[in-house]
Amino acid sequence: MPKRLLKNASYSAAGQVVNMAVSILFVPAYIYFLGIEGYGIYSFFLMLFGWITMIQAGIDPAVIRMTAKYAAMSDQPKINALVTASIIFQISVASLIGVVFFLSSDYLASFIVKNEISFLHETKVALYYAGANIVILMWRNVYVAFFMGLQRYDISSVYDALFNLVASLLAIVAVWFGFGIVGMIATRLVINILSIVVLHNVAKKVEPSFGFSLTISKELLKEIYDYASWIVAGRMNRLAINALPPILINTYVGPSGIAYFNIATRIVMALNNLLSSATNVIFPFVSELVTLQDAERTRSAYLSANRLLSLVSAPLYCFGVIYSWDLLYFWLGSDVADNAWLLMGIFFVGYYLTSASMVPSNFALGMGNVKLLAFTGFIQTAIIVVTLPLLLKTFGIEGAGLNLILFEFASIVMGIIITTKIIGASNFTFWIRDRLLMLLISSGIFSMFIPLKNIFPQGVITRVEMAVYLGCVFLLGMAIYVVILMKTNLVDHETKSRLVKIVKKSS
Repeated sequence: MPKRLLKNASYSAAGQVVNMAVSILFVPAYIYFLGIEGYGIYSFFLMLFGWITMIQAGIDPAVIRMTAKYAAMSDQPKINALVTASIIFQISVASLIGVVFFLSSDYLASFIVKNEISFLHETKVALYYAGANIVILMWRNVYVAFFMGLQRYDISSVYDALFNLVASLLAIVAVWFGFGIVGMIATRLVINILSIVVLHNVAKKVEPSFGFSLTISKELLKEIYDYASWIVAGRMNRLAINALPPILINTYVGPSGIAYFNIATRIVMALNNLLSSATNVIFPFVSELVTLQDAERTRSAYLSANRLLSLVSAPLYCFGVIYSWDLLYFWLGSDVADNAWLLMGIFFVGYYLTSASMVPSNFALGMGNVKLLAFTGFIQTAIIVVTLPLLLKTFGIEGAGLNLILFEFASIVMGIIITTKIIGASNFTFWIRDRLLMLLISSGIFSMFIPLKNIFPQGVITRVEMAVYLGCVFLLGMAIYVVILMKTNLVDHETKSRLVKIVKKSS
């Protein structure tokens, strides 16, 4: 695997480690200042920003892929025209969404707060700031995609980590001084506005000839449309899987249900985003290889990336499934753990299935096979619409996790097709040796340590003791796992060498 990929993956993963820490460490403070219901309302706003970002999901990948393509061709004028056209489109769409927020603020605020009337006015005002924030957010994302297309993840990842850290710190400051949810949303708006200025100036330093260009050809617009339209169609499933569970949970349970749902998914999503960020660097790299017509390097990178991802992801997800209650108890106490541990465990299972599609989907994006992704998205959306309401009514919030597992079976089928039909690799190697075998080994290792909890008197274990217990189990389990990999023939010599290089580079 090229050094550039490892470097980008390292930056991207390091940025997500910061995001993971921010995502987890600030939750107790939010709950302390806002209460469980207030935190549920604030969580709804954060999820809302995520949903809106998914609406423009086709533009970001188009900017990444086409920037990588034009950079390989050394065609800066087309990159400038691409960025300009994308920003115009993003601002136009986001402005329409902002108007909808303004006109429907009364209804949206009532829906979000449910029976928590004391938050009604505050939520309505926060929606005004949220509408403006969406415009700036979608503009900002074009710059981030531009840096990813240039394979400058040292810039995009550092920015993303700094933004989340600063936004979270200022949110705490805002709520500390009594500005509540409105202040927390307003701080994100201010930081996004400043980000645009910073990102534009950084882009000028990276590419001195970078700038806005209105020489936008019909061919460029057609290329953007042909690629982005299929991405949007295919990723509507992501909007459905992310939006429908909170909306239905809010309908049946209220803000407290949203809070527990958000808490249960925090650690799982943080881990998933960490692995996804390290894998996404492949996307522009594959676009470059396709432009240079290097099929052999493409196939080699596909197999290497999946093997490394399988080795890393299996023990992490297994640890999360087996010790979900313990993790939540250490993080937020027994009350939250009792209400959210099962959902979090199910989500760990579902997102392990998601991780299996990370490499295939990034290669499909880079190679331009977006119709397959779109078709998979249609199937997944149908699964969500048909099964999610029934599962939520039957199993409560745990139904959202069960729906994710059903949903990801379509991704597995997609991965099989990409592996055999597009890449020409072995499904046995991809799924049985690299995926299932590592999962079984990891499960066996971490299950061995469950009886160690018996050394604590039942019901007396403190959160500090739980932290020590989890730390020892994780370190011992990972040590055994690494020894098995390095001392046996389960992993080929080339992959072992790459793992050693990754560890040395990380340290």
